[in-house]
Amino acid sequence: MAIHPNAPILLKVRLRLLLFLAGAWMFGTFHGIDCGLGVFVPVLGRICSRRGRTALKAAAESIEVPPLRYLGDPDLMQPQPEVQEAVEGDEIQTRLQILREAMGVYGGIGIAAPQIGWWVRAMCFGIEAGNPRYAAAPPVPFQYWINPEITWSSKNTSWMWEGCLSVPGMRGWVERPREIRMRGIDEHGEAREVHLKDLPARIAQHEFDHLDGVLFPLRVESPRLLVPQAVFDSKETWAQNWPTPGSYLTKAGELSLEK
Repeated sequence: MAIHPNAPILLKVRLRLLLFLAGAWMFGTFHGIDCGLGVFVPVLGRICSRRGRTALKAAAESIEVPPLRYLGDPDLMQPQPEVQEAVEGDEIQTRLQILREAMGVYGGIGIAAPQIGWWVRAMCFGIEAGNPRYAAAPPVPFQYWINPEITWSSKNTSWMWEGCLSVPGMRGWVERPREIRMRGIDEHGEAREVHLKDLPARIAQHEFDHLDGVLFPLRVESPRLLVPQAVFDSKETWAQNWPTPGSYLTKAGELSLEK
Protein backbone atom coordinates (compact mmCIF):
# COMPACT_ATOMS: atom_id res chain seq x y z
CA MET A 1 0.00 0.00 0.00
CA ALA A 2 1.50 3.36 -1.02
CA ILE A 3 1.23 6.33 1.31
CA HIS A 4 0.08 9.50 -0.42
CA PRO A 5 2.92 12.08 -0.33
CA ASN A 6 0.55 14.80 0.88
CA ALA A 7 -0.91 12.80 3.74
CA PRO A 8 -0.75 14.55 7.14
CA ILE A 9 2.59 14.01 8.86
CA LEU A 10 1.34 12.02 11.85
CA LEU A 11 -0.82 9.87 9.60
CA LYS A 12 2.25 8.99 7.53
CA VAL A 13 4.15 7.92 10.63
CA ARG A 14 1.30 5.80 11.97
CA LEU A 15 0.66 4.15 8.61
CA ARG A 16 4.32 3.20 8.28
CA LEU A 17 4.30 1.65 11.75
CA LEU A 18 1.10 -0.23 11.01
CA LEU A 19 2.50 -1.50 7.71
CA PHE A 20 5.62 -2.69 9.51
CA LEU A 21 3.54 -4.57 12.11
CA ALA A 22 1.35 -6.11 9.43
CA GLY A 23 4.43 -7.28 7.54
CA ALA A 24 5.95 -8.76 10.69
CA TRP A 25 2.70 -10.63 11.45
CA MET A 26 2.57 -12.09 7.91
CA PHE A 27 6.25 -13.12 8.08
CA GLY A 28 5.76 -14.81 11.44
CA THR A 29 2.60 -16.61 10.34
CA PHE A 30 4.28 -17.93 7.17
CA HIS A 31 7.24 -19.30 9.18
CA GLY A 32 5.12 -20.82 11.93
CA ILE A 33 5.99 -18.22 14.57
CA ASP A 34 3.29 -17.23 17.07
CA CYS A 35 2.54 -13.64 16.15
CA GLY A 36 -1.10 -13.54 17.21
CA LEU A 37 -3.12 -10.50 18.13
CA GLY A 38 -1.93 -10.83 21.71
CA VAL A 39 1.52 -9.71 20.56
CA PHE A 40 0.42 -6.76 18.46
CA VAL A 41 -2.57 -5.30 20.30
CA PRO A 42 -0.42 -3.81 23.11
CA VAL A 43 1.90 -2.29 20.50
CA LEU A 44 -1.01 -0.85 18.55
CA GLY A 45 -2.41 0.47 21.80
CA ARG A 46 0.81 2.36 22.45
CA ILE A 47 0.78 3.80 18.93
CA CYS A 48 -2.77 5.06 19.41
CA SER A 49 -2.31 6.12 23.04
CA ARG A 50 -1.95 9.72 24.05
CA ARG A 51 1.68 9.18 25.03
CA GLY A 52 2.35 7.46 21.73
CA ARG A 53 0.72 10.29 19.78
CA THR A 54 2.81 12.82 21.70
CA ALA A 55 6.02 10.96 20.90
CA LEU A 56 5.09 10.65 17.25
CA LYS A 57 4.22 14.33 17.08
CA ALA A 58 7.57 15.30 18.59
CA ALA A 59 9.38 13.13 16.07
CA ALA A 60 7.38 14.59 13.19
CA GLU A 61 8.07 18.14 14.33
CA SER A 62 11.80 17.56 14.51
CA ILE A 63 11.85 16.25 10.92
CA GLU A 64 9.27 18.22 8.99
CA VAL A 65 9.38 21.85 10.20
CA PRO A 66 11.01 24.09 7.54
CA PRO A 67 13.60 26.73 8.46
CA LEU A 68 12.52 30.29 9.16
CA ARG A 69 12.94 33.07 6.61
CA TYR A 70 14.41 36.31 7.94
CA LEU A 71 14.29 40.05 7.36
CA GLY A 72 16.23 40.75 4.17
CA ASP A 73 14.96 37.67 2.33
CA PRO A 74 13.58 39.19 -0.90
CA ASP A 75 10.76 36.63 -1.14
CA LEU A 76 9.63 37.42 2.41
CA MET A 77 9.29 41.10 1.47
CA GLN A 78 6.77 40.47 -1.34
CA PRO A 79 2.93 40.39 -1.30
CA GLN A 80 1.69 36.79 -1.43
CA PRO A 81 -1.03 35.24 -3.61
CA GLU A 82 -4.22 33.75 -2.23
CA VAL A 83 -4.60 30.04 -1.54
CA GLN A 84 -6.31 28.54 -4.59
CA GLU A 85 -6.51 24.86 -3.60
CA ALA A 86 -9.40 23.39 -1.61
CA VAL A 87 -8.64 24.09 2.05
CA GLU A 88 -10.04 20.73 3.15
CA GLY A 89 -7.75 18.85 0.73
CA ASP A 90 -4.75 16.83 1.90
CA GLU A 91 -2.12 19.27 0.63
CA ILE A 92 -3.44 22.34 2.43
CA GLN A 93 -4.28 20.39 5.58
CA THR A 94 -0.71 19.08 5.75
CA ARG A 95 0.73 22.54 5.24
CA LEU A 96 -1.55 24.03 7.90
CA GLN A 97 -0.39 21.38 10.36
CA ILE A 98 3.24 22.16 9.56
CA LEU A 99 2.52 25.88 10.02
CA ARG A 100 1.13 25.29 13.51
CA GLU A 101 4.00 22.97 14.42
CA ALA A 102 6.49 25.60 13.25
CA MET A 103 4.85 28.20 15.48
CA GLY A 104 5.33 25.91 18.46
CA VAL A 105 8.85 24.78 17.60
CA TYR A 106 10.07 28.35 17.13
CA GLY A 107 8.21 29.66 20.19
CA GLY A 108 5.95 32.14 18.43
CA ILE A 109 2.51 33.47 19.33
CA GLY A 110 1.70 33.65 15.63
CA ILE A 111 3.26 32.78 12.31
CA ALA A 112 2.51 33.50 8.66
CA ALA A 113 3.04 31.03 5.85
CA PRO A 114 5.79 33.07 4.10
CA GLN A 115 7.95 32.85 7.23
CA ILE A 116 8.52 29.16 6.49
CA GLY A 117 8.67 29.46 2.71
CA TRP A 118 5.02 28.71 1.94
CA TRP A 119 4.24 31.58 -0.41
CA VAL A 120 0.50 32.05 0.12
CA ARG A 121 -1.89 34.13 2.23
CA ALA A 122 -2.27 31.90 5.28
CA MET A 123 -1.46 32.44 8.94
CA CYS A 124 -2.23 31.23 12.43
CA PHE A 125 -1.87 32.56 15.96
CA GLY A 126 -2.71 31.89 19.60
CA ILE A 127 -1.20 32.29 23.05
CA GLU A 128 -1.10 29.79 25.89
CA ALA A 129 -0.73 31.12 29.42
CA GLY A 130 2.89 31.49 30.50
CA ASN A 131 4.46 32.00 27.06
CA PRO A 132 8.09 32.89 27.93
CA ARG A 133 8.43 35.55 25.21
CA TYR A 134 5.22 37.31 26.26
CA ALA A 135 4.83 36.45 29.93
CA ALA A 136 2.42 39.33 30.60
CA ALA A 137 0.09 38.42 27.72
CA PRO A 138 -3.36 36.94 28.39
CA PRO A 139 -4.31 33.69 26.61
CA VAL A 140 -5.60 33.99 23.03
CA PRO A 141 -7.47 31.05 21.42
CA PHE A 142 -5.57 29.37 18.59
CA GLN A 143 -6.96 30.09 15.13
CA TYR A 144 -6.11 29.59 11.47
CA TRP A 145 -6.78 32.22 8.82
CA ILE A 146 -6.63 31.54 5.07
CA ASN A 147 -6.95 34.42 2.59
CA PRO A 148 -7.77 36.92 5.37
CA GLU A 149 -8.97 40.47 4.72
CA ILE A 150 -9.12 43.34 7.20
CA THR A 151 -12.41 45.04 6.35
CA TRP A 152 -12.39 47.74 9.03
CA SER A 153 -10.01 49.22 11.57
CA SER A 154 -10.65 51.66 14.39
CA LYS A 155 -9.32 55.20 14.55
CA ASN A 156 -8.32 54.67 18.18
CA THR A 157 -4.91 53.01 18.44
CA SER A 158 -2.66 51.25 20.92
CA TRP A 159 1.07 50.67 21.25
CA MET A 160 3.04 47.51 21.95
CA TRP A 161 6.61 46.23 22.05
CA GLU A 162 6.46 43.82 19.11
CA GLY A 163 8.90 41.07 18.27
CA CYS A 164 9.03 38.68 15.34
CA LEU A 165 10.46 35.25 14.59
CA SER A 166 11.79 36.66 11.32
CA VAL A 167 13.50 39.59 13.07
CA PRO A 168 15.35 37.80 15.89
CA GLY A 169 16.87 39.76 18.73
CA MET A 170 14.87 42.97 18.23
CA ARG A 171 11.84 44.72 19.73
CA GLY A 172 9.94 47.65 18.26
CA TRP A 173 7.42 50.06 19.81
CA VAL A 174 4.64 49.89 17.20
CA GLU A 175 1.33 51.73 16.90
CA ARG A 176 -1.65 49.94 15.34
CA PRO A 177 -5.46 50.22 15.33
CA ARG A 178 -6.85 48.89 18.60
CA GLU A 179 -9.78 47.10 16.94
CA ILE A 180 -10.34 45.46 13.56
CA ARG A 181 -12.85 43.37 11.67
CA MET A 182 -11.37 40.51 9.71
CA ARG A 183 -12.87 37.93 7.38
CA GLY A 184 -11.40 34.90 5.70
CA ILE A 185 -11.53 31.10 5.70
CA ASP A 186 -10.84 28.73 8.59
CA GLU A 187 -9.06 25.37 8.51
CA HIS A 188 -12.31 23.60 7.55
CA GLY A 189 -12.85 25.75 4.48
CA GLU A 190 -15.65 27.68 6.17
CA ALA A 191 -16.03 31.45 5.79
CA ARG A 192 -15.66 33.45 8.99
CA GLU A 193 -15.75 37.11 10.03
CA VAL A 194 -14.86 38.35 13.50
CA HIS A 195 -14.33 41.54 15.48
CA LEU A 196 -10.97 41.57 17.24
CA LYS A 197 -9.79 43.96 19.94
CA ASP A 198 -6.55 44.59 21.82
CA LEU A 199 -4.06 41.71 21.79
CA PRO A 200 -5.87 39.41 19.30
CA ALA A 201 -6.27 42.38 16.94
CA ARG A 202 -2.60 43.27 17.38
CA ILE A 203 -1.35 39.76 16.57
CA ALA A 204 -3.72 39.43 13.60
CA GLN A 205 -2.44 42.70 12.11
CA HIS A 206 1.19 41.71 12.65
CA GLU A 207 0.71 38.37 10.88
CA PHE A 208 -1.44 39.96 8.17
CA ASP A 209 1.43 42.34 7.42
CA HIS A 210 3.62 39.35 6.56
CA LEU A 211 1.19 38.43 3.78
CA ASP A 212 1.86 41.84 2.22
CA GLY A 213 5.64 41.61 2.68
CA VAL A 214 5.72 44.04 5.61
CA LEU A 215 7.75 43.33 8.77
CA PHE A 216 7.34 45.26 12.00
CA PRO A 217 10.54 47.39 11.74
CA LEU A 218 8.83 49.10 8.78
CA ARG A 219 6.02 50.12 11.17
CA VAL A 220 8.32 51.73 13.73
CA GLU A 221 7.87 55.50 13.79
CA SER A 222 11.44 56.34 14.77
CA PRO A 223 14.76 54.43 14.98
CA ARG A 224 14.92 55.11 18.73
CA LEU A 225 11.78 52.97 19.14
CA LEU A 226 13.63 49.90 17.84
CA VAL A 227 15.88 48.24 20.43
CA PRO A 228 17.91 45.01 20.74
CA GLN A 229 16.29 42.29 22.85
CA ALA A 230 19.19 42.47 25.33
CA VAL A 231 18.47 46.16 25.90
CA PHE A 232 14.75 45.46 26.26
CA ASP A 233 15.49 42.77 28.85
CA SER A 234 17.31 45.36 30.99
CA LYS A 235 14.51 47.93 31.05
CA GLU A 236 15.09 48.52 34.76
CA THR A 237 18.26 50.39 33.78
CA TRP A 238 16.51 52.74 31.34
CA ALA A 239 16.22 56.43 32.10
CA GLN A 240 12.73 57.30 33.29
CA ASN A 241 10.21 57.71 30.44
CA TRP A 242 12.79 56.67 27.82
CA PRO A 243 12.26 56.35 24.91
CA THR A 244 8.63 57.40 25.57
CA PRO A 245 6.45 57.32 28.72
CA GLY A 246 4.24 54.51 27.42
CA SER A 247 7.08 52.34 26.16
CA TYR A 248 9.00 52.78 29.41
CA LEU A 249 6.13 51.34 31.47
CA THR A 250 4.96 48.55 29.15
CA LYS A 251 6.11 44.92 29.39
CA ALA A 252 6.26 42.37 26.58
CA GLY A 253 2.73 41.17 25.84
CA GLU A 254 1.07 44.29 27.25
CA LEU A 255 -0.65 47.06 25.31
CA SER A 256 -0.49 50.77 26.06
CA LEU A 257 -2.93 53.50 25.05
CA GLU A 258 -0.13 56.02 25.53
CA LYS A 259 2.82 56.44 23.23
